[in-house]
Amino acid sequence: MDTVRGYIITLLMLCLAPRPAMASQKDDALLMKRVFAYAAAMDSVRMAPAELYSYMKFGIRTRRRNAILMAIPSMYAVAHGGKREYVGESYSRMVFRSMDDMDVKTILSRSTIPRSKTIMPTVLKYLIPDVYGELLIDNNILSPFYRRNRRYYRYRVSRRKDGTARIEFSPKLDNTRLVKGSATVDPTAGRILAMYVEGEYDMVKFHMDIQMGEHGVRTLIPERCGLTARFRFLGNDISVDYTSMHGLPRLITDTIAGKGDTAMLNRIRPEELSPHELRLFNEYESGKAAAAADTASRRKKRTLTEKLWDNVGEHLFGRIKSDFGNNRQGHFRVSPLLNPLYLGYSGRKGLVYKFDLRANYYFSSNHLISARFKAGYSFKQKRFYFELPLNYYFDRGRNGYIQLKVGNGNRISNTRVLKTVNNMFGDSIAAGLKSMTYFNDFNMRLVGHYDLSRKLSMMAGLSVHRRSALHEKAYDRLGMPSTYTSAAPVVEVEYRPMGFGGPVLTLNYERSIKGLLGASMEYERYEADGQYIWNISALQSLQMRAGAGFYSHRGEDRFFLDYSNFHENNLPGGWYDDWACDFELLNSNWYNSSQYYVRANITYESPLMILAWIPWAGRFMEKERIYVNALTVKDLHPYMEYGYGFATRLFSTGIFVSQKNGKFDGIGFRFGVELFRQW
Repeated sequence: MDTVRGYIITLLMLCLAPRPAMASQKDDALLMKRVFAYAAAMDSVRMAPAELYSYMKFGIRTRRRNAILMAIPSMYAVAHGGKREYVGESYSRMVFRSMDDMDVKTILSRSTIPRSKTIMPTVLKYLIPDVYGELLIDNNILSPFYRRNRRYYRYRVSRRKDGTARIEFSPKLDNTRLVKGSATVDPTAGRILAMYVEGEYDMVKFHMDIQMGEHGVRTLIPERCGLTARFRFLGNDISVDYTSMHGLPRLITDTIAGKGDTAMLNRIRPEELSPHELRLFNEYESGKAAAAADTASRRKKRTLTEKLWDNVGEHLFGRIKSDFGNNRQGHFRVSPLLNPLYLGYSGRKGLVYKFDLRANYYFSSNHLISARFKAGYSFKQKRFYFELPLNYYFDRGRNGYIQLKVGNGNRISNTRVLKTVNNMFGDSIAAGLKSMTYFNDFNMRLVGHYDLSRKLSMMAGLSVHRRSALHEKAYDRLGMPSTYTSAAPVVEVEYRPMGFGGPVLTLNYERSIKGLLGASMEYERYEADGQYIWNISALQSLQMRAGAGFYSHRGEDRFFLDYSNFHENNLPGGWYDDWACDFELLNSNWYNSSQYYVRANITYESPLMILAWIPWAGRFMEKERIYVNALTVKDLHPYMEYGYGFATRLFSTGIFVSQKNGKFDGIGFRFGVELFRQW
């Protein structure tokens, strides 16, 4: 009897044993659901913009450095400065509407860095992480507490004696866009109380300690964030420590006379500086006092010399940006003049060095002037390209502007010129004149644009081209014109069926009138184009483009067929500029060889697609793409391109295969330097 009773008890224990584990798993799943839903529940409540005040302090330590550090954006002051350690602090006002919509204004700041330069600005965005958003940090790191991202993470939940829960998270694959760490959570509401995160992105290895706010909208914003980051590159080793505190009371007015007022900072600082930080500030102030006590002539001579060499060094190797105007309403930014990081490569153009200058000046929030000078030199073609658009916005709210755009465009080649020479003078002469098919193209475009509504825009203006032969004297000897000019009124209608952010459809009409502004050519051209970027998620997208164009009339001088929406891009940017929806291997002659064209392009982009899942190599993959491009023009029925590309912290590259009329046509590569692009 006792034996039977023992069997029954054992059986009951076996049946009941899994239940606690199953119940625990169910509780853990419910907790994760509450965490994923917490931010959405807060957003469902109408929230007025929150005005917050923040304090931030930092320390920078140079462990090792060499001359390469001067070529890295924002690092020239550290590379050239005489100190190994720098400190700084600031007090700011922040108007918070959402994690994607906030304004920050610095009220007080001081720093021991020469000329108060900002070092490694890329790490500043780590100080206000979006814990509940799809992207934890800017557009880089996938947050472990966003529902859609749970497929990339593993979670382990444990209960603590104080009534809170601890959630440990780790990535399912080793990739630079994923992080690991832990969070302390209120299990009842699903609110994150504190969080520890570590990871590596863009050559910066970081650790973050985050304390979240306690009430209302502030529970979505970090109350305190401690960041330790380390940057190592080719023998250089720099470490930084940041501490930021948000949600502080307003202690001073937003407009004060001096931003570097030490006494004012001492009064509003929420916690004392460490003895080491205090010593570095005191040494800096003592150095300034000693310099001020120096004789005027010696100080002036040394200051001018230092400023001269510092400016030369920064202008050659670093990105230049500054504000100007009485109220700092103007801004300009210049890319480095001599920096190998601005090199690119493609099969057709070979090695290309690029230069970029941007400037704008605000008369008011709705009224401004902007300009951009974009240039590049192709070493293979020995050709300098440039493009200069100048925009005057008279109604920014309606995207109302007048644009003057000049550039030297494509070096147009057309075999019809060679055929004409062949018909006139025979094969013996034409055989040696292949280079005569090349023409330089200087173009100017003056247009006005205005959004009539959220769905409809209009543009009208004038487009002028002056195409001059590369070998003008040869044309003169043959008795042929060496210059062809066109002047064409242009009208474009843009329709957005879903408003801004949806598909964009355009209809373009252009007609060159012979004799207008000395034009020697006449033609009439129609084009239609449609583009749409479907953002599947924050880092996944499907980019689509389709279009067609044709000439309904051409004059006698019909050597040149140039389209507005179908042309070669001589000044391509990197991965984040215009690699998508473009033809990579198409010979430049095809852009102006047909009276019509029909095109279609589609590009799929994702951060974790193919190579990202490969051990070791996958950790460096930031984004991957698959390309399919199709084209129909005269004698190409069709032309196809297939490609795959990826971007890493160092470079972006793509491999493309083309087919012409169903037959293999060629293979090519595209390469760009992405190093420090986001710095």
